[in-house]
Amino acid sequence: MLVEIPAQGEYDTEEAGRAELLGLHLTGSRTPLYLIRSWEEIEHDRALARVLGPEQPIISVGLPHGKTVEDFPADAHAWADWALARLERLPGASFRRLAGWSMGGILAYEVAQRLARKGEPIEFVSVLDTFVPVQRPSRHRQRVHRSSFHRSVRNLDHFLEERTWPKRRAYLRARWKRRREKLAKQTKALRSWWRGADADDDRPMRGLDPVDGKFVTMSGERITLLQRTIWVSYRKYRPGPCTFPLLVLRTAKTHAMCGDVGLGWGAYAQGDFQSVLVPGRHFTMWDEPHVQVVAEKLGEGLRAFARVETPRDVAPDTRRSAG
Repeated sequence: MLVEIPAQGEYDTEEAGRAELLGLHLTGSRTPLYLIRSWEEIEHDRALARVLGPEQPIISVGLPHGKTVEDFPADAHAWADWALARLERLPGASFRRLAGWSMGGILAYEVAQRLARKGEPIEFVSVLDTFVPVQRPSRHRQRVHRSSFHRSVRNLDHFLEERTWPKRRAYLRARWKRRREKLAKQTKALRSWWRGADADDDRPMRGLDPVDGKFVTMSGERITLLQRTIWVSYRKYRPGPCTFPLLVLRTAKTHAMCGDVGLGWGAYAQGDFQSVLVPGRHFTMWDEPHVQVVAEKLGEGLRAFARVETPRDVAPDTRRSAG
């Protein structure tokens, strides 16, 4: 069932959290924008709806629920199938415009891939601050492992090859310098991991209280089953090429982490492609005034890529939440 909630004011948060489909501005005249959620992003959707205006209908796909690992999708492809199955319950709807934030961007991309393979015309897909996961090869895969005794003998041999004491002292100083630099680098990385990089700027995701975690990782950390699903699905994901228009909205920090202006999506986009910088960071991009720019850039992408506004899809019967 599709539950409609207001873009402003109060609403039944419990009912909205349980709903598989949420609607905002369903009476708007434009073609609906379908958002794929991967976390508690209802307030993000409401912020977008307020800026895009009452003429832009938004339908948001909810989250899988369960109590065991088996209740959640095994990977991004299974999750995309789950989301598409919910969307296809809407009678008469056509899913030509999709978007998603973070892991939701990957899901929106995958849902669009499935629709495109069915011959559906995809006018617009946007991934909001989502970079393509990179599977980096192990640093030690090509390394020949030596015992500590072997390394000590090799270093002693290099030391004795230096025929004069000044050269030997220079050799020892160089080795100690490299060791100190390596130790400093490892210490900095450990402190960053322990304290959390930029912890004062990036807020934690809601619902990540380790006390509530139902799943224990190999390192002993407690996380929720949904968090586990997001992490596993993201790390396993490998996108395929697409021909539909693709808009990437990126923050400066995500751009710096990824090292690519297209956040890795340019290698797969064979149609119209654009990457736009938006203010804020991964979480704070949804705060005022950043969300104003995010929504404006999303609206500009809709107008630029979709080009021609099509008649609004017929919305199914809806039930308005309280508030």
